[in-house]
Amino acid sequence: MSITTTEKQTSFAQTLIQEKIFIPPSAPRASSLPWLPPSWVPYGELARLHKPAGILYIYFPYLFGSLFAACISAEVPSPRQMVLPNVLLLSIAFVIRSIGCTWNDYVDRDLDKHVDRCHVRPLARGAVAPSAALLFMMAQYFVLFAFAGVTAPESLPYLIPVVLTGTFYPYAKRITHYAQLVLGISLSMGTLVGCTVTGVGAIDFSSPFQRTGISLLALMASYVVWTMIYDTIYALQDLESDKKIGNMAMSIKFEENMAQLLYFLSVVMVVLLITTGYFMNASAFFYVFVAVTGLILYAMVSSINLDDSKDCWWWFVKGGLMIGSSLTGMLMVEYLARAFL
Repeated sequence: MSITTTEKQTSFAQTLIQEKIFIPPSAPRASSLPWLPPSWVPYGELARLHKPAGILYIYFPYLFGSLFAACISAEVPSPRQMVLPNVLLLSIAFVIRSIGCTWNDYVDRDLDKHVDRCHVRPLARGAVAPSAALLFMMAQYFVLFAFAGVTAPESLPYLIPVVLTGTFYPYAKRITHYAQLVLGISLSMGTLVGCTVTGVGAIDFSSPFQRTGISLLALMASYVVWTMIYDTIYALQDLESDKKIGNMAMSIKFEENMAQLLYFLSVVMVVLLITTGYFMNASAFFYVFVAVTGLILYAMVSSINLDDSKDCWWWFVKGGLMIGSSLTGMLMVEYLARAFL
């Protein structure tokens, strides 16, 4: 039986797909967001609406800033007074996360085609045109600054550095092994937004012995370190793909000493949390949760199988939520102690 030209082309295309040299565009995956019209699904995926748990990683520093502000206020706000600021902060964090995901996918659209975990993203699979993605992102920016400008105008000076560092992050993976540090700095600035929205003005850093400023800086630095920990674990899923396409990350830089790095960063994070508590004159309740955070970090680093992408994903998700909950509890008990004791 002779083989037709069409059959040869089909066979050649299948070979390219199998070798991940080319990944064909696909139709919108309506099953990922069944409540959206099919034509909207790729944009919902760009904003990661199908992965809502990820919003917590962005919201945590905003929440920490809010709780920190409540703790240091001359008149500690009541729980009822804390609700509205945190609704605003959660909304801001939601939009910022959507913008960040859209921008990251736009910048990485050609590289994602060659990464197993990422080739189904809307831009990589051809479900959204690059120009349409940029327009979508511009609309998100408009929503962010319009919403923040109306509801929390005092936050705008702090949102600008969040946006600038977040914009640089996808490019950092191409020029430095420390892109996780850039991401951590970007996310940690949400702490300042949380402080201002909750009613605390600009923190005075003019004196090196200003206790509130030192405490806040230590808190922000602890979140930078925590981001470096969890995002490095996240990046281990793509270790081999990143090597092939030329991405740079701490997961590559410290591949042979990964456990030692994670232990070191965990110790640094705990020291920074202790520093935060010391300079804000925290109660014993605060340090109980610092100890819990340290135990979770130890359990994570000692238990994780760094060569198993599924285990890395489990600890990224579950470990991240455990640490985030512990840090929330740390500041929450301090706030409640100051409000009611």
